[in-house]
Amino acid sequence: MSYTLDLAGDAAADLRDLEPWLQEEVLDEIDRLAADPSVLRPRLPGGTVIHDVTRDHAGSRHYLFITVHRDDARRRVGVHSVAHYSRAI
Repeated sequence: MSYTLDLAGDAAADLRDLEPWLQEEVLDEIDRLAADPSVLRPRLPGGTVIHDVTRDHAGSRHYLFITVHRDDARRRVGVHSVAHYSRAI
């Protein structure tokens, strides 16, 4: 059961700060979350989840932390922010 997506202004700004290939990876991951929101297990009050993923690229490991809110009543996944950290592998 798919949910609609709501990308907050802060999340859009966070995405613009990423390299284009990493922006695409984040957008693909967000689409995956909206398609199957059951993978989001709220751990913070109010249904907020920090979803983390890693991607390896050009000798670096990239850690992405996507803060989302799963709203079952509205069938919506709201993306609040995207944080990024990388290190050489």
